[in-house]
Amino acid sequence: MSTTVLAYLILFIGFITFLAGAFGALMLLFDEVAKTGCVPFRYYGMMVGLISGGLGLIGIGQGLRNSALSRAKRISPR
Repeated sequence: MSTTVLAYLILFIGFITFLAGAFGALMLLFDEVAKTGCVPFRYYGMMVGLISGGLGLIGIGQGLRNSALSRAKRISPR
């Protein structure tokens, strides 16, 4: 039970991190269009890092969830 809760918690945090990165990228794009200026590339790098970190957490959560499900199927006799 606790493994499943942990998996869903990791999935939720990964989803929030991914959304924060996507929101930041959109804000950078709108800021660049509004000011017609140049936004430093390091800001885009931070957004790419947030998005990829969120996707990585989602993958880890899915793997943990699948592992818990397969382990539960092996343990319960049918």
